[in-house]
Amino acid sequence: PASSSLNVLDDSKPDPRADASQTILLVEDEETIRRFMVSCLEAQGFTILEAAHGPEAIATALRYPGIIDLVITDVRLPEMDGFAVVDALRQHRPGLRAVFISGDAIGNRESGSPYSNSDFLWKPFKSSGLLQKVRDALQRDTG
Repeated sequence: PASSSLNVLDDSKPDPRADASQTILLVEDEETIRRFMVSCLEAQGFTILEAAHGPEAIATALRYPGIIDLVITDVRLPEMDGFAVVDALRQHRPGLRAVFISGDAIGNRESGSPYSNSDFLWKPFKSSGLLQKVRDALQRDTG
């Protein structure tokens, strides 16, 4: 059964631009949404590391010996929010690209935040929207 935060998988075909060596750390506490996203991203050739909450994501990233090209995290997570997760990950992996998922119209954090609207994927979303956001994020300069 699909979550109310999702639309069904649309007919996204494998993207020849996806680099099978790219690794994404996915942090999402809702299992149904996480399964949907893993399915979409693995079908495109990405390697996916999964975590259900912030401390698990940080531990996973610390254990992973390779490059993590992107973190996708829900904003609202148990124990710590997605912004804190990314801040902690960037202490060990500077320049890590991030996409934040939210169903709330919260926009970015307080004025002066390093996160812009381009860093957000709003729920509900289709697989095509997820894949486009991932492509955009992977092409973005981390400055």
